[in-house]
Amino acid sequence: MKRLIGRASKAAMVGLLVTGASAFANTPEAVPGEFIVKLKDSVSAKSSINVLSAELGSYIKDTIPGQNIVVIKRPVFEIQANVVKSLSENPLVDIVEPNYIYRINRTPNDPLLGQLWGLKNSGQQDSQRRAGIAGIDVGAEQAWDITTGSKDVIVAVIDTGIDYNHPDLKDNLWTNQAELNGKPGVDDDGNGIVDDIYGASFVDAAKPTGNPLDDHGHGSHCSGTIGATGNDGKGIVGVAWNVRLMGVKFLSASGSGSLDGALKGIDYATQMGAKIMSNSWGGGGYSETLKQAIERSNTAGALFVAAAGNESNNNDANPTYPATYDVPNVLSVAAIDNR
Repeated sequence: MKRLIGRASKAAMVGLLVTGASAFANTPEAVPGEFIVKLKDSVSAKSSINVLSAELGSYIKDTIPGQNIVVIKRPVFEIQANVVKSLSENPLVDIVEPNYIYRINRTPNDPLLGQLWGLKNSGQQDSQRRAGIAGIDVGAEQAWDITTGSKDVIVAVIDTGIDYNHPDLKDNLWTNQAELNGKPGVDDDGNGIVDDIYGASFVDAAKPTGNPLDDHGHGSHCSGTIGATGNDGKGIVGVAWNVRLMGVKFLSASGSGSLDGALKGIDYATQMGAKIMSNSWGGGGYSETLKQAIERSNTAGALFVAAAGNESNNNDANPTYPATYDVPNVLSVAAIDNR
């Protein structure tokens, strides 16, 4: 059986495990030559692509019509700051920013995390043979006396996807009933994605698919800590024994993804009714369009859980995104060790 648990020290409240990205370089990483452009309200992203391309002086790679956003490509040799300045002065443009790249936690997964000290720490050793201190955990046993979760709760794991065939996850998966009971190859619910039964993939943001199958492992590891089936006599147990896990994939097999994929993924989770969003990734610089996507999730009543980052970083002095956005529903979660 594949392991679902990474570093048990990163178990978090409400059954959410978030493992952050490492400290970022001074210049945030972005897709070379690509920019996210939010048009002014008086302009429509549904306008003729040829007309918009000419007016923006750029090739339009993709559109996000619901948010009036276009993704553009410019020659990679152009200086990023110059492109941003030039486009910002265009009367059609409201916001322009690089198509930032986000990455999962770069610390390697702990191979012995079946010990699950994060849920119940009795002082056992971690994978590096360091003895723990009893009680340094999330208090899962005390919580289970109150509740073991609910199928009414939908958690979107916005990550590398979910292994929806895994025996410890398959019974706790969210399913899109319209697609599950619809016709194969048809967009039965009219949300623009075909056969999104367990969620959707935005790795190629311009061509989203209905297959969020995890080809990396990180998203399944997070899903296992959040909601692996409990009390079934096999495998491991998640903090929430009963829950519905929605796979929202925008991070690729290499563990990286871009801003346009994140925007579409968050909006998808919001649209499809997720009330908790697990965001175990980070990177890029400040993005107003990403903040606005999180604000839309807040308006919809969702909790946006984000990794604070794995380094000893003061996020007030050195912001880590998306964890540092000042939006009411952002819950920034840090990691501890077994001591």
